[in-house]
Amino acid sequence: MTPELRFPGFEGAWHALHGRDPFVQGTDRGDPSLPVWSVTTDRGLVPRNTLDRQVEADAAADQNRRAMPDDLVYNTMRMWQGAVGNPT
Repeated sequence: MTPELRFPGFEGAWHALHGRDPFVQGTDRGDPSLPVWSVTTDRGLVPRNTLDRQVEADAAADQNRRAMPDDLVYNTMRMWQGAVGNPT
């Protein structure tokens, strides 16, 4: 199915994609020498030690994923609230 309305200059075939298709999940793990960051709903990605809350259980650095520049980082429990950030 090809839609009638198309972007100017777009000549390619129409392909349906799922929302996850353009993304690749990172597999790099953290390092104890790096700071731990948190994703917030109001400030995006911030150093965890700047948050005014106590973290009860904190995973070891090698259990956390490592964010790289241009990554899209999100909190799975808060994504519906807009908890997403970018470590640029």
